[in-house]
Formats: sequence, structure tokens, C-alpha cells
Amino acid sequence: MATKIIAGIVAYNDYDLLENLIQSLSRQSVDIYHYIIIDNSDNCYQHKLLEKFQGNKFTIIQNPKNNGSAGGFKQILELAIKKGDFLWTLDQDIEFSEDALFHLMERYKGISFTEERNNVAVVRSWYEDSHALESWYVEEFPWRGALFNLKLIPENCLPDEGLFLYACDLDYSYKLAKHGLKFIVEPKSVMKESQKSIFLKTYLWNGEIEYYESPLRLYYSIRNGIITYIKHSKFKKLIKLLKDSIKIFFAIRVDGYPYSKIRQKILIRAIKDGFFFNSGKSNYLNKKLISIENSYN
Repeated sequence: MATKIIAGIVAYNDYDLLENLIQSLSRQSVDIYHYIIIDNSDNCYQHKLLEKFQGNKFTIIQNPKNNGSAGGFKQILELAIKKGDFLWTLDQDIEFSEDALFHLMERYKGISFTEERNNVAVVRSWYEDSHALESWYVEEFPWRGALFNLKLIPENCLPDEGLFLYACDLDYSYKLAKHGLKFIVEPKSVMKESQKSIFLKTYLWNGEIEYYESPLRLYYSIRNGIITYIKHSKFKKLIKLLKDSIKIFFAIRVDGYPYSKIRQKILIRAIKDGFFFNSGKSNYLNKKLISIENSYN
């Protein structure tokens, strides 16, 4: 029986990127059995265009509200476990080499019993500018480019919807690791970004500091990182994140970008909400902050 590989995509408000990704997946040398697309968009134009992908190979769910990446990938996992053997989780803003999926599957096949074949739950792709030749084990993984062996995913072990956006994959990595599962990066499976950088960079204290350009991304990445590290007792990582947050606070001021004071307030609120475990979609981000976010989309 042929191996059933499912591609799971969480989409939001950019049809062109989504179409480029699906075209990239259609060129894979290994067949994709089924596509699951979770549409979190508030864009009616995208809803109409998504009809193009209807058919036996596609399951499309258009959410009445934005459930974020956490809610979207939870929906995908719940469906994929019933439909297939492997799940490839994807963001809409990436593309892949034609043999990317082939190399992920080959890495699974190449896992020896001394590597505890029954414990490797995820093999993921890597970026095109990497010079690495051999795969390696990692402690955590992002959603983009991760190929799950669905037979190893514990029942009812699903992403935390309350994290909404950013670092929900970090939390899910640690959840799976508590079940003794392991993760591998395979650099032969190449992916590339299909949009411009979403980060700002500045030099401060003899080093480069990088942080999210988008205020909303900045908020959720810091808040959810704090929640996740406390929840899973990753205190060294928590301390590093707090140190990085202090550097970002001063970097924002030095950069002098528009709305720098608001960015700093968002950063402070993210830290506070993280320590108080205020998860979910943040009500703090008022209309003014949302309008700033929209200016980057």
C-alpha cells in the first residue's frame, strides 16, 4: 500500500503566496496524497480563489474567525491522523526544491534501529543557504517544513490553541519530547523564503540585534516564549529570552522607527502577560496597534 503523505497548510490573507506554495508542492518528486488547507483569512477575495483548489485531493476549512497558527495546526493534526501516514506542516510563505519531500522520506527510511527508529516523530527541511551535509538532532522545531510520522503522535497530544501565534510550535515540540520523541533536521531537503525579511536588525553593544518588524509578531513571540519556557521548566532559555528582550527594548529606541514608544510598550506588556500566563488572542492590541500591523501586510 502506498504511503499516504498529507500536506497541511495554514493560510492567511495572501493568495499569491499560497498558490506559489501549492505549485511548489505539486512539483515534488514524491506524491502528496492529500492537502488540508485551513483558511484563517478575513479576505473575501481569497475565499473565492481558494475554490480553485477544491477536489478529491483537497480539504479546505474556512474558519469564521482567525484561529492563528496554533488553532489551525491543531485542526490539521486532528484531520491528518485519520487520513494519512505522514503530515508535512507548512506556512504559505515558503517554497521547496523538487526533491525536498523525497529527502525527508529517505531520512526516515535511513534511521537505523540504534537511532531508535520508533522515537523519531519529526524530520524537517532546512534553508537553502545552508552548507550542512549531514542531518542532526534538535530539541525543538517550527511548523514550517516539518514532516510528522503520524503513527508516533500520541492521541490527544495537540497544539495549545491559547498560544494563538508564534512559539506554539515550540510548546508542541516540548510536549512531544515528554513522550520520548525526537526530531531531526535534514539539510538535503531545501526550503526558501518567498517573501522579504520580517525582521529588523540593528547594532548595539558590539553585536547585531534582530527582532520582529511587526508589533503583533513581537508581542506573541515574546509572550508565548515566556509561557512555554516556564511551563516546560526551560529556565536557561527563559533567562536568555529575557536578556534578548532587554536588548530589543533599547534597540527599538536606537532604531527610531515609527511607533517606537508603542513597540516598547508592547514588549513590556508581552513580558507581563507571559509571566501571568495571559494567553489567547490579546485584547490589549487596540485598533491603533492593529492599524500598524496592517501597514506591514
